[in-house]
Parts: sequence; structure tokens; C-alpha cells
Amino acid sequence: MQRDRKLVARLAAIGDDVEVRITDSAAAVEDELRRFRERDVAVIGACGGDGATSAVLSAMMRVYAGADADELPALAVLPAGTMNTVSRNLGVRGAPARILGEVIKARRLGHKEARVRPSTVVLHADALEQPRHGFMFGMVMAARFLEAYYQREPGVQTAVRLAFEVPASALAGSELAQRMFAPAALRIRADGEPLEAPAGYSLVVGSTVRDIGLGLKVTYRGDERPDRLHLVASGVSAAELTKSYHRGFLARALSTAPEHHDRLVERVEIEVEGEHDEPYMLDGELGRARALELCIGPRVEVCRP
Repeated sequence: MQRDRKLVARLAAIGDDVEVRITDSAAAVEDELRRFRERDVAVIGACGGDGATSAVLSAMMRVYAGADADELPALAVLPAGTMNTVSRNLGVRGAPARILGEVIKARRLGHKEARVRPSTVVLHADALEQPRHGFMFGMVMAARFLEAYYQREPGVQTAVRLAFEVPASALAGSELAQRMFAPAALRIRADGEPLEAPAGYSLVVGSTVRDIGLGLKVTYRGDERPDRLHLVASGVSAAELTKSYHRGFLARALSTAPEHHDRLVERVEIEVEGEHDEPYMLDGELGRARALELCIGPRVEVCRP
């Protein structure tokens, strides 16, 4: 739960059957979830941005490890971030207090609220002490875009402006394009098969949702199968990606070149070649690593009022 006093008050005012907890670390989230598990709490709300949802989801998977499917609480995603890409993909829209209020009202009336059951992705990385769960993973251009975004004033207008600057900079050959599109030397295996990109990779995305932000449906098959994630690992040049930029909005493959890999997979292994680590992102949260593994994770019940 993020620190917004007015929002906290609105959530708490829903009723005595709502408890609001403000947490400032992964350990604090786990502590609260353990108490909730002891009391058989049926719905856990994650209030904040995409990263907050991922943090709560990751902690849930640790705290409820070994539990039967019917013992897992439902997740109420309460979007209060700047982009809220995950919640939009899941069909959850509106103010956090309204969403939670409708979920609680349905339960008070003995109705089961509408739910969706998206699959998750699980990330293991050499720089992480524990695996993380989420819905969208990205490296190279996907992570560098977020780095540039966070260096500015976060918000939808900033993201939109940057989304138009990137292809324009590629055409102009500017410094932004050099940073954004510089190929990364990666070794990637998809379900054990080595992928080929002789000039390096310009974009890597693995997701179980279709829209990775701003309507760009790069992983347009993300929700097609519950036992697979959609991998897009592209070795095409910045110029080629720029020419096909519009295809992302049309939910089509960005390229048909042999060095552009677009498929449904269970597991992806990534190793960074060279001396330095590379940035990655999971649900809007940035990290750095040299060795990573991404695999399809369990499905989770998400309330959709």
C-alpha cells in the first residue's frame, strides 16, 4: 500500500471488513501476508503501480507456497500508479476505492465477484535473492525506455512523449537512439533451443499480457495459452524496428527476419556476454543482472468488478 493519506482514508472507510496496511519493504509485505494467511483472508488488495502489484504477488507466492489452489486468496489490483499497464491488461479500471468497494459489496451480498485468471511469469536472476513474479519482462530497448522515463517526471504525458521521440531519434541517428537501440550481446535459449542474432539483440520481451505499455501490443499472443509466455527477442536493426513500430499498435509481429524470434515458450535463459551486466525490467521495476531465467508461472485469481 502506497503512502497516500487521503487514499488510505477512502479505503478504510469502506467498512470494518477492510484492513489497510502500509508497507515499505518486501519483508513487511510478507509479514502482513503471513498474518492474513493465519486468518484465512479471502482477498488481498495491492494498491499502487505495476511494481507494487508485482511485489505483493511475489510475496503471496512465497507465503502461500505449497498451498492448494482453493487456499489461495484472490488478488484485488487497485491501480494507483502513473501508468497502471498491468491493471489495464487485466480489465481493471477505475479508482482504487471504487474497485475495492465493489469487490467488498459483492462479498457482503454473498455474490462472487467477476474474476480473471492470468498466468504469471517467474524471474530468476543472479542479482536476486528470491524469484519475482509478474506479468511483463523486458531487456535492451524495453528496459532502456524505462530508464529514460524514470529520469524525467513520471506520468502518461512523459511516456507518450518519449514513445514518439524514440522512433524519431532512430531516424535522425541521435544520441537517444544510440542509447536506446545499441545492440546487447546476449546468449538466449528458448525451451533449450539457442536463438541466433549475429549482430546482438535490440529488444527482448517476455510476457503473459498483450499490451506492454501505451497500447503497444508487442506480445500480442501473451494471453493466448495459460501454459506459455510470449517471447519476442529481436536482433533486427534500430532502423528496421522503427519502420515496423506501428505494427505493435496493430498487434502484429514486428518483423519476419530470421534474427527476429517471436514465439510462445515455457522457459527462456539469458546470459549477458562481456564484462558488464544489463538492465532488465519486470512490471515497471528496474534491475540489473548477467544471468536470468524467465519461465511461465502459476495462474492467479484477480478480482475484476
